[in-house]
Amino acid sequence: MLYLIYLLITAGVFLLTLGFFLGPKTTALPLLAEIDENQWIPAKRPLIFKLFKFLMPLNRFIADRIGRMKLDNNIIAAGLRILPEEYLLLKEAFLILSVAVCIFILARVDIIWLVLTVALSNALFEFWIKIRKKKRKRLIVKALPDAIDLLSLCVNAGLDFGAALKW
Repeated sequence: MLYLIYLLITAGVFLLTLGFFLGPKTTALPLLAEIDENQWIPAKRPLIFKLFKFLMPLNRFIADRIGRMKLDNNIIAAGLRILPEEYLLLKEAFLILSVAVCIFILARVDIIWLVLTVALSNALFEFWIKIRKKKRKRLIVKALPDAIDLLSLCVNAGLDFGAALKW
């Protein structure tokens, strides 16, 4: 029973962290080739990025080591409007919150529970990203036939292919 309570509290902290720190949802996202770094990153940053700004140089180093392009592709595929450093920062913040909740619930530091908490929080974060990616891909696949139909109508109406794409 304690395990179930612990799992539910960890999941609640995860959802609360994401809802509080990520800010409002966005609707339309540009293609990877169209991204201008100044327009891609919103001017108003969520609170967590301001609080933990001192970790950004370390996260920049980690992002370069992991592979910035791989992180960028994951972030864009999930529909998030954040930098790779901020992605890592969200992951770190959730890990810290999960460990704090684990210590608070158990009222003592047990290395096995801490390791399980870190593993579970990392898995939950990656699972959340995976769900967002699947949802976004499903929406794109759902909208693709209408876009192709509109493109063919424009080409049949006399527009060249480049003008039809812009329209």
